[in-house]
Amino acid sequence: MSLTSKDINTAALYCPRHFVSISCYAKSDEILRARNGVAYPCVFSAFVMKVRDIWCLVTAGHVLDYIDEERQKGTELGTFRIWDGWSIGSPHRNFVSFDFDEPPKVRINRDGLDYGAIPCALTT
Repeated sequence: MSLTSKDINTAALYCPRHFVSISCYAKSDEILRARNGVAYPCVFSAFVMKVRDIWCLVTAGHVLDYIDEERQKGTELGTFRIWDGWSIGSPHRNFVSFDFDEPPKVRINRDGLDYGAIPCALTT
């Protein structure tokens, strides 16, 4: 089966609707020294999925591990937000802040799977 141009265009318009970026800023004495007082922006890929009537941000489990490890080293990670402007027809082009620390995180890391889920607790 080969894809037609219409199939490809439909997929190109539909698939990015569920893709979002999660971003935050990292600050530590070392980062601020190296970047002349400017925090380091961190960006992670994710997608949105509804599970049992709960909307979740789904990312890689190692992303959640990275955030935990950086915080354990003393790096301050803050100003978490999502952006869903990847789709051509996206009506939302602004960042949406959310409380990363509030919802519990779910990690799946077995049998080659590496997922992390964050129940959405969005604030504006």
